[in-house]
Amino acid sequence: MRVAQNEIQKSFQAFTPITQATPPSTPAAPAAQRSVQGDGFETSTLVGTRSAARADSFQAANTTYVVQSGDTLTRIAQRFGTTVGAIQRANNIANPNMIFVGQRLSIPGGTTPTTPTTPTTPTTPTPPSAPSSYVVRSGDTLGGIAQRFGTTVGALQRANNISNPDMIFVGQRLTIPGGTTPTTPTTPTTPTTPTGPLTNDPNHQFTLQELWPTIERYGNQYGFDPKILAGMVFQESSFKNHLVHLDGTGHGLLGYDDNGLLGDFEQWVRANKPGQQNFYAGRGHNAVSIPPDWQLEFAAKKLSDFSRAYGGPYAAARAWHRGPGGMNDSLGWNYERLIRSHVDNLF
Repeated sequence: MRVAQNEIQKSFQAFTPITQATPPSTPAAPAAQRSVQGDGFETSTLVGTRSAARADSFQAANTTYVVQSGDTLTRIAQRFGTTVGAIQRANNIANPNMIFVGQRLSIPGGTTPTTPTTPTTPTTPTPPSAPSSYVVRSGDTLGGIAQRFGTTVGALQRANNISNPDMIFVGQRLTIPGGTTPTTPTTPTTPTTPTGPLTNDPNHQFTLQELWPTIERYGNQYGFDPKILAGMVFQESSFKNHLVHLDGTGHGLLGYDDNGLLGDFEQWVRANKPGQQNFYAGRGHNAVSIPPDWQLEFAAKKLSDFSRAYGGPYAAARAWHRGPGGMNDSLGWNYERLIRSHVDNLF
């Protein structure tokens, strides 16, 4: 997809800690439910666990809860004695990872959370345990890992030089500072291998954790930096499997209508995918939903070719976006700056 001269660059801002609010004495009227996931191109919200210490803003049972910085549906469900699925159904939430600060959630059949008790001071200091390591699995958050090992999100961030606590990826090895042995069964120390192809549901919102194993595999296979490929996918689609972009172009995680790439892609599918000798992707609102695995594999191969031809991976990104003839114009260099920014924020 072409990036307009005045394209809005994405920013990744840390959440501001929120002080604890006193629960109201009487339940408030249920708030209107609001959609948390729009269909706009390149509009995504990354929500994850940020800090073990946060304020609880809630009303009594069978009423509403106001989402705070660092909240996840899993944490909210545990706090109120209900389930993620029940909260999703009660609030018409399609993607449990897409909630936002200030959103009012209806809590079905929940119980009033208990006030944490003040821990007693131990008579004898307990020496911290030696640091250990943990390999991130699909679905992990820093908050969940911290809870499992008896440490904090902040300690994990400092020990692993992580600036954005939402951006961890499958296969990443984390140092666990002063953690204790988890009470639940330990997880494997090797990355989880994907069990099958990525879903091809139109307009499915992926996470980096979902996409990374496939991006890394094809990047390594064709010799293109997978982190730069991930940054380009985020720029093109915000990790959303758009069937058709809002401007009537594009075919999924990456745009193919620019600079003749869609025709190249169709030829590649016909030559390399069994049973697809007559493959045609369609154009505009007649486009078909292309399997994300095909999109990522073709992109890794094409970008690898561009990288060898034009002088490196970022030059390849400019050529992908603007074509060889326009890769060094102002829009091409602006595109490179965007990709570099995304790579810094994602990793």
